[in-house]
Amino acid sequence: MNKLIEKLRSNLSLKLVSLIFAFLIWTFVLSETNPVRDKAFEYVSVTVTGEQTLAENGLVIIGNWTDKIKNLRIDTEILRNDYFRVTADDFKVTLDLSSIQTPGTYELRLDVAEPPRIIRVTGMSVSTITLEVDRKVSREVPVQHRIEGRLPEGYWMGEPEVTPETVRISGPQRMIDSVQKAACVINVDGLDKSYNDKMPVTFFDADDNELKDLQLTGGTPSAIVKMDVYPYKDVGFDLSSILAGKDKVAPGYIVKSVTVSRPSIRIAGPADKIEEIDSFTLDTINVENASATIVKTLPVKVPDGVILVDGTTEVEIVVEISEIEDVAHFDNLPVRVIGTANGQVTVAQSSVSVDVRGPKRAVNALRASDLRVHVDVDGFEKGDHIAKVNVGLPRSLKDATVTAQPVSTRVKVY
Repeated sequence: MNKLIEKLRSNLSLKLVSLIFAFLIWTFVLSETNPVRDKAFEYVSVTVTGEQTLAENGLVIIGNWTDKIKNLRIDTEILRNDYFRVTADDFKVTLDLSSIQTPGTYELRLDVAEPPRIIRVTGMSVSTITLEVDRKVSREVPVQHRIEGRLPEGYWMGEPEVTPETVRISGPQRMIDSVQKAACVINVDGLDKSYNDKMPVTFFDADDNELKDLQLTGGTPSAIVKMDVYPYKDVGFDLSSILAGKDKVAPGYIVKSVTVSRPSIRIAGPADKIEEIDSFTLDTINVENASATIVKTLPVKVPDGVILVDGTTEVEIVVEISEIEDVAHFDNLPVRVIGTANGQVTVAQSSVSVDVRGPKRAVNALRASDLRVHVDVDGFEKGDHIAKVNVGLPRSLKDATVTAQPVSTRVKVY
């Protein structure tokens, strides 16, 4: 039993010694050899040359071509000892644009200068790049405005002012030629206060489609947009004190009515200002000794800061001056029959009463003989009919009101 334990102890020591020697040999081998390893370098920067030559030739590259070389990866072989001594910054990668002289399609190769410790480059995420080149042109484009959405109920907006009125755009000819319109697009949904801010200019083609991928040198231009936004209200006119000398019109005449060309005007402005305005008063009109209707155009005056929304700055006032009216009554006026009926005619109502309302002097001068009362039976066939009683007046009473009693009569044709 003791011999067995002794053997195990002896073997264990041997094994331990063997392990130590193996480690020492492995360390020696590693220190005396330098194997080749694979290594990939990410995010290697690319230096672009010849851009000045491109610009001097009046050319521009179409599209976001720099994105293609932004995250360049280079695969290499490198000695193990140098593995951590070389970084992506040690590579010199160049793209030369100076060979581009005219518009067209070009395929250019990336030139790589390897760091000294690199054994060789085995691959690149991008080794060549295809470029579309066009002429660079510039032009002036007028800037308009476009409104999208709707203001909240009860709000008004003024005409937007866009500054500057034109913008100069530069870029590839094919893109610049496609631009037909330019506008600042203003979304007014929920807008309840005036606007004064910088906005990007949006460009459109001939079919009014937005040019979203437009490539412009210097980026998208902007413009200052100023637009008034205020609450509004409709305000009427107070005509109660508009007349001067109302009780002193010409003898026998009265002011029959005063009317304004529109019942109200819409105003807009700061809430505290328009809330104070309940009605508009106008300049007075003198009607002293007036014997005819007066028509006047008067200015609408509003406080500073209040806007007449529809641009109305004047209204027309009509002061109707008419003679005092009277009524003349006539009884037993004979009814004449006019027209041709298809047979003999009898009229149930041989006379009527008539009231004439009109200017006092003309009505008072009216005589029964001046009135022509008749019924028209032209074309009546045999049988019973109802005919209207008509009353003719002199020219001086052409605007008078006439009432016959009865207003109609039965007519018999036999």
